Amino acid sequence: MFLDLPEKTPLEQRKGKNYWNSSHFCSEPDFFTIGYSGHTIQSFINTLKAAGVVTLVDVRYLPVSRFKPAFSKTNLKNALEANGILYSHRPEWGIPREIRAFSIGKQSRGDIWLWYDSNVLPKIAGDNLNVFFNSLEHPVAFMCMELDPTECHRHRIFLGLERIGLGGRDL
Repeated sequence: MFLDLPEKTPLEQRKGKNYWNSSHFCSEPDFFTIGYSGHTIQSFINTLKAAGVVTLVDVRYLPVSRFKPAFSKTNLKNALEANGILYSHRPEWGIPREIRAFSIGKQSRGDIWLWYDSNVLPKIAGDNLNVFFNSLEHPVAFMCMELDPTECHRHRIFLGLERIGLGGRDL
């Protein structure tokens, strides 16, 4: 069953992404973030390759796309690896369906972000990030679905990494 979460129009999402990038741009990023919305699998891979991304970290709780099957875990992993990009799935960095449901019928996803900041970010920061980052080939991109990072939990990861001194860029 599809969750009817608050959603911006495509124009609002592009504006949100542009605003995010203007205020969170790093010329020499330690990491990237990306949403697959608006991409074909080939345009997505081309964007990653143009940025020099070597490892894609899928931060979806359930890595399935009903509307874009090319972005479901196995298909995505195969397409990436065929193009020389490694795939890693971190479901514990995602948001379970029952938590996403907090925002049904609301104007924003604020309740989700409060939950994420209290329940997931401390675990991410509590994990040894050096071990995590050293276990991956770099550069790394964190991926979810939404075009606008502020409509996606990857912006919470981005902010958490910024707080510890890392810089990023949304592709």
